[in-house]
Amino acid sequence: MIPARSQFAMQFQAETGSVVVFGGIASAPLGDTWYYSTTSGTWANAVSSLSPPARFSMASCVTGPYMYISTGEGHD
Repeated sequence: MIPARSQFAMQFQAETGSVVVFGGIASAPLGDTWYYSTTSGTWANAVSSLSPPARFSMASCVTGPYMYISTGEGHD
């Protein structure tokens, strides 16, 4: 299950039927990425070397298989 957070980015990826959640803030800015499968109803933590720095209050969008993050606050 995804840890509690606020001010995260969330988008729907139509190709996979998944909801993608990135970052947010708990006691500190978060830099993790999670996928929620709308078919199985389960969360999975995605690990990637191409992840942006931890941040919250950002703008986001999905184009094809990619989720883009812009602006926000965090560890820059």
